[in-house]
Amino acid sequence: MPLPTGSTRLAAYAGLATVDTWLAGRTQTRRTRVARALTKPALMPALAAAVPPASAGVGVGLVGSWQGDVALLADGPRAFRWGIASFAAAHLGYVTTLAGVVDRDRLRTSRRVRGLVLSTAATAPVMGLAARRIDPSLALPVTAYTALVSATGVLTQVVAADQPRDARLLLAAGGLTFLVSDTTLGTRDLLLADCPDARTRPLERAVMATYTLAQLLLLEGFRRLRR
Repeated sequence: MPLPTGSTRLAAYAGLATVDTWLAGRTQTRRTRVARALTKPALMPALAAAVPPASAGVGVGLVGSWQGDVALLADGPRAFRWGIASFAAAHLGYVTTLAGVVDRDRLRTSRRVRGLVLSTAATAPVMGLAARRIDPSLALPVTAYTALVSATGVLTQVVAADQPRDARLLLAAGGLTFLVSDTTLGTRDLLLADCPDARTRPLERAVMATYTLAQLLLLEGFRRLRR
C-alpha cells in the first residue's frame, strides 16, 4: 500500500506531526504550551492540504478532528467534553462515508469484527466508569464515544472487495491505528488520571504518533476509494 512520495505537502505534514509528537512528551512549561498551540491546530489543515478530503463526510471528519485537537490543548472536564463532542462528529463523518462501501455479508460474519465488538463491549464500560470518577457527567459521553470510534474501526475492516486493494488496506490499518490511539488516550487521561503527569508523558507521545498516522492512513484510503 504505497503512499505518495516526493510530496512537499505530505512531508510538511509528517514533519509537523513529528514536532508535535515530540512536544507532547515534554514537560509542559509555558514555552512548550505556546509551541503546541501553534503545532497541534495546524495538523489537520496540513493534512487536508496534503490529501484533500474525498467527500463531504471525510471533510466533516477533518473539521471535527481539528476542533478536537484545539479542545484538548486545554485541561479539565469541560475541555474533555468539547474534545469528545468534536471527535464524535469526526467519526460520524467517517462512519457515514464507510457505510456506503462496506461488504454487509462480511460485516455479519467476520471474526475480526466479532473480536472488535467484544473488545468494545469490555472496554467502553471501563472507560465510562473511569470517566465517572473524574466527572459523573462524562460517563455516558465517554462510553458512547468509545463505541463510535469502534464503529469506525469495525467498518474499516470490511470495505467491499470490489474496492481497490490499496484503499482497503489503508482504511483497515487506519481504523485499527485510531483504536490504538484512542485507547492509549483513555488510559492516560482516565485510567491513569491520578498519576503524576511526568509518568504519563510518554503515553501522550504515543497518542499523537498513532493519531497522526491513523488520520493519514484514513485520508489516503478514502481518497483511493472507487465512487
